[in-house]
Amino acid sequence: MNAPVSQDYQYQFGGSLPASAPTYVTRKADTDLYEALKAGEFCFVLNSRQMGKSSLRVRTMQRLQAEGIACVSIDLTGIGTLGLRAEQWYAGIIDTIAESLDLDEQFDLDALWEENSRFSDVQIFGKFIDKLLKLISTQIVIFIDEIDSTLSLNFPVDDFFALIRAFFNQRVDNPEYQRITFVLLGVATPSELIQDKKRTPFNIGQGIELTGFEFVEALPLATGFSAQTHNPQAVLKAILDWTGGQPFLTQKICQIVRETETIIPTGEEADFVEKLVRSRVIENWEYQDEPEHFRTIRDRILKRYEQKAAYLLDLYQQVWHLGGIETDNSIEQSDLQLAGIVVKRESKLKVYNLIYQTIFDNIWIEKALASLRPYAETFRQWILAEKQDESRLLRGNALAEAETWAKDKSLGYQDLEFLAASRKREREEELAETERQAELERERKEKEAAERARIIEAEAKQEAEKQLATAKKRMTFGTVVLWITLGLAGLSLIAAITQGTKAIQEQQKAKDAQKIAKNSQEKSAQATKELNQKNEELTKINEQMRQGKQEAETAKEEAEKEKKQTKIAQQQAQTAKGDLAKVQRDKENLAVQKTKLTNEAQKLQGELNSKSGELELKSQEIRKAEKQVSNFQKKQEEIQIQLSKKQKELDIAQKETDKSKKDVAQIKNRIAKITELSTVASRLQQKGKENEANQSLNIAGLVLQEKIKNQELKEALLDSSLVLGYENLVDAKDTKNQKETLNSFVLVNFHKSIDYLSKAENTIDNNPTNLATLAYIYYVKGKLAENSDKASALKDYKKAVDKYERLKTQFKSPLELFTLDLNILYNGNADIIAALYRQLKELDGSNSIYAKSLKQHYLDELDYLMQQKRWREADEKNWQFLLYSAGRGREDTLYLDDIKNFKCEDLKQLDNLWVKNSQGHFGYSVQKKIYLASGNSLDFDWEKGEWKKWNEKGYNQFVESVGWRKKQGGVAPRGMLPVREALARPYTVDEAFLSLLFLPRLVDCSR
Repeated sequence: MNAPVSQDYQYQFGGSLPASAPTYVTRKADTDLYEALKAGEFCFVLNSRQMGKSSLRVRTMQRLQAEGIACVSIDLTGIGTLGLRAEQWYAGIIDTIAESLDLDEQFDLDALWEENSRFSDVQIFGKFIDKLLKLISTQIVIFIDEIDSTLSLNFPVDDFFALIRAFFNQRVDNPEYQRITFVLLGVATPSELIQDKKRTPFNIGQGIELTGFEFVEALPLATGFSAQTHNPQAVLKAILDWTGGQPFLTQKICQIVRETETIIPTGEEADFVEKLVRSRVIENWEYQDEPEHFRTIRDRILKRYEQKAAYLLDLYQQVWHLGGIETDNSIEQSDLQLAGIVVKRESKLKVYNLIYQTIFDNIWIEKALASLRPYAETFRQWILAEKQDESRLLRGNALAEAETWAKDKSLGYQDLEFLAASRKREREEELAETERQAELERERKEKEAAERARIIEAEAKQEAEKQLATAKKRMTFGTVVLWITLGLAGLSLIAAITQGTKAIQEQQKAKDAQKIAKNSQEKSAQATKELNQKNEELTKINEQMRQGKQEAETAKEEAEKEKKQTKIAQQQAQTAKGDLAKVQRDKENLAVQKTKLTNEAQKLQGELNSKSGELELKSQEIRKAEKQVSNFQKKQEEIQIQLSKKQKELDIAQKETDKSKKDVAQIKNRIAKITELSTVASRLQQKGKENEANQSLNIAGLVLQEKIKNQELKEALLDSSLVLGYENLVDAKDTKNQKETLNSFVLVNFHKSIDYLSKAENTIDNNPTNLATLAYIYYVKGKLAENSDKASALKDYKKAVDKYERLKTQFKSPLELFTLDLNILYNGNADIIAALYRQLKELDGSNSIYAKSLKQHYLDELDYLMQQKRWREADEKNWQFLLYSAGRGREDTLYLDDIKNFKCEDLKQLDNLWVKNSQGHFGYSVQKKIYLASGNSLDFDWEKGEWKKWNEKGYNQFVESVGWRKKQGGVAPRGMLPVREALARPYTVDEAFLSLLFLPRLVDCSR
């Protein structure tokens, strides 16, 4: 069980952590913000709530103020928003700055406003900044927190952010503005700060990415619940698995674990944490949400962005179902990130953590959407039917109400698709009804046309029959006349023959009687005359018969003609009937189109009349919707391509099942090694071996952050660090314990890794990280072999040096070596390179290059530390150099003869480095001047080991002046460094007194 933790130890979730809080987790953002502000950069930290923005501000202000930088913190919520005038708001900001910097006696707010009454409020603020630069001579950093509150002001603040941008731009013309820097913190996007789209957006400064806690960063949090578990790191990992490193939730669950009275069984840490999270956080989360966290996320999605809440929910639903979507930097994706529910990882938008994924699950999404959509149930059924059940689509008043509800909202693609499908279906049904009515009308018209054609045909037929009857009558009359004429002619002929016979008889009787003959002659002449008349009449009758026959022929021809005309009339009637039907269809089609166009025109005219003021906005929404549809279709295509690609990958993965199992086993094995390495680091720290512990943690972090891409090299690094860690744990004299420790599986794994390196070393990329890793591994291999096989150890040490020399060639200056990411060779860790050169010097003493290299290594690191202003570390490294130069090896003691014979060249090099990098503030020569100015003498008798002229008062004055007598806070006094408090010699004297011995040696070296 770990050591008990103080009862005062408290995790803090909600509000800003004090600068001294033991639970503050240092992240990459701490370094990024501090270094950017030191460089004079304008910065903004824009992220969701409860991510630690205010705590980051507090910690950064403390660091800057310790270096003499004037800092101001403005919480805009403290100034207020409701009913505030612009003048009051700007005056509140100015007053906060003046009060924070103690300018009350040098500055009068009322006078500032009276003197500049003709100017705008923002111009007055600008004049105040001009005055501030004259009153404060140091660098000024102004932190403006809760900037999202400006979005609630009833007056525009675009000019405020435009002025901040102007301060940045004025640096070119006025160097004074290089002394003032602004930091904006809040829940907003840079595009929201200046909302007038006609103005240049707020596009200056450096964005500081505030991420969740990484495992290595969060390790200090494990201290708080160490009394509840034998393995606090396993508990911490289980907590992070649920929170994803979200600061508020991580601190809250750590506190819940700390409050439990149950000792967590070893190996059951993950199950224990899961039960706590589900019972104390997830179940009845709305009731247990104190301080408020989940409700803040919910309300920001559903209420802050009410007009586009449905779209945000639809977007979140895609993220939740697919496990992540490609980021496109859209405003909607930024809104979800600012709500805190999602986070961008590896170019994908993913649910931030498992807790959010469990609370805000698909059931919650559907309920939330149902509370927003008036058509929620039908929409859900339509989606469940894979968008194929048209009976679920809206119609009539329901569709009209839904469209009215949707008009001011940014809907998701599925909502737009549902409403579009409903509108399309309604129009199709209206068109179908219109077509049905048109079909009925067409049938009626066809019947009317058919009836008219029948009547026309009957009338034509009747007329033809009438004309035929007339022709027949004419033909019959002509025949009768002909026969009557022929009958009369026959009777006349018979009568004439009878009279001729009587005439002959009378002639014969005339002989008898002349009178009778004369009468007969007269009668005969009369008969002849009558016969001639009858012949004429017969000729006329024949002519009449001829004419009658001709008329009959003509009537027959006319009858045939009438018959043909009747047939033609029938054909024309049939054609007319077809043409009439076609004309009727064309007419009906035109009528339908006319009706449709009329309806559309009336509808559009109605919409135009009622929404003329919203026409441009509607057009933009339509274009946006079309773009969204187009983008979604593109995404669908991309997803389809990705699915195809994934399917192929799945097929390949299916064939490599055994390999996958092996990979899983490797990952589990690696996790076990990292956990063991963390445990070793903890034990090293408990033994006071801080540097060795840091090195183990750095290696664990290097592996966890995937800095090394070669998997086998990564395994070899872990195995090497475990071997070296166990060696550092065991005392040098405890050989038995050391042997037992190194005979474990750790040593077996290490040899397997070395076997791999011997085969694959030439194929490993020679990038800086890999070269540094190889140098470390071969150093460990050499150290392991040193007691049993010195030749093999020398060979491995030389390999390590070779890798290090290759590493050095990739940098312009040796000092750049100390900036390697998560350095594992030196710089705050156990100095592997120094140890490497020492071992080579012992094993191969005839080669002087190693001694020179070690000396140069110490000087380079000393130069680097000084340039970084890490003076205390530089002082420690200075002492290491003194020991080495004096030939003391691994001893930590210098004697009088060591100082007397100290190499002048080395002492001068040290002094030059101190004086150069401190601008004359530190150094042996600086101490010498102060010592002499205090009335002291540097005459020292090395044989007797005493000062020839001793001035007790002058010595005390010097010690007070350089700060050797008492512990100093803040900036070290001039001449304080270098000094070694642990300096010793055979006789007992004041330790600080011995540091003076380098001053007479420096005098000797100058002669």
